[in-house]
Amino acid sequence: MRKIIYALAQNYGLFPRTTIEEAIARREEITPLLLRSLEALAEDPSVALEDHSFMLHFYAAFLLAQFKEKRAFPLNYQTGVLTCSAGGSAFQ
Repeated sequence: MRKIIYALAQNYGLFPRTTIEEAIARREEITPLLLRSLEALAEDPSVALEDHSFMLHFYAAFLLAQFKEKRAFPLNYQTGVLTCSAGGSAFQ
């Protein structure tokens, strides 16, 4: 599982289709880790604000939405998953 999380953490220039498919296939195992990644970002958003290649929160939001994981909604709202790279919010 950690390998999947690691592969989703950074932008490597290509959409990680194989990794996403593996995460979907292992939904029950990956969900707690994706939720934890959003919780960690809520506690300390500096990694996403300082490293513009950090992508885990976007992929976590995408996968958790596909899984219809209701526990993700407040975390997505809290972390501002839709924050653009310039530091502005999609909600503005």
